[in-house]
Amino acid sequence: MNPGQFKESMSTLSACYPAADIGKETLEIYWIKFRNTDYGKFKKACNKAIEQSDYFPSIHRIIENMGNNISFGEVMDGLYKVIAIPVGKSFSKRDLNPIIVNILDELGGKQRISMLSDEKLQKQARMKYKYAVEDEILRIPEREKSVELPRLM
Repeated sequence: MNPGQFKESMSTLSACYPAADIGKETLEIYWIKFRNTDYGKFKKACNKAIEQSDYFPSIHRIIENMGNNISFGEVMDGLYKVIAIPVGKSFSKRDLNPIIVNILDELGGKQRISMLSDEKLQKQARMKYKYAVEDEILRIPEREKSVELPRLM
């Protein structure tokens, strides 16, 4: 998303929440968090937030609205399918949802999760789930890793 698109969405939010005090610092924090996201997803998430609440949306709310495309139950199903693959057989991570791959990697891979009890696997996967979803939504493409802040006000 470019600074102009960001300003447009934030102006829409400001117009919908005139009582909200949206200072320069707030805008900069939102820009830092969302500058590398897809503009269409961001705009849609902001519009959804307007429909959901009478209060200015938090960063967390916008991230949630940007698309949690896989439930925790679906993540666990994916992990159980990986565990069920017999020793010696291989699988391609490309066949898995990127969020499942992220959690699988964070938990140490197939062999490590195979040794965990069901309770421990669920607990550890749940701790990683929120961060994996956020990482996927806010994934920073290599070509866009600039830290420069635009002039927002």
